[in-house]
Amino acid sequence: MTHQPVEPSSNRATRLFGDLLEDLIDAVVNSPGRALAERRAAFAAEPMAGAPGAFAEKVRRRAYSVTDADIDSLRRDGMNEDAIFELTIACAVGEAYSQLQAGLKAIGGRP
Repeated sequence: MTHQPVEPSSNRATRLFGDLLEDLIDAVVNSPGRALAERRAAFAAEPMAGAPGAFAEKVRRRAYSVTDADIDSLRRDGMNEDAIFELTIACAVGEAYSQLQAGLKAIGGRP
């Protein structure tokens, strides 16, 4: 599965928060690391198979309920600590960005 780089520069959130938001998103989805494809999919909330997919959904919807068993499942699926960290951050930042866009839209403009 090939993922396109995220291009956040055309939305209202980027205009409001400038380069900081764009730099954060770029670092999360495009910087070198252990789980590049998974990070991009997690940021964009794209479906993923197996343990990474279940974990990503859990982080996005119920982060408070992540347990050691969830992390162990990712390890059994072949992910190391760095890849697990990257996946977690991408999910969290992607969900926060999605909620920011929804909030901006709700207060009278498109994101």
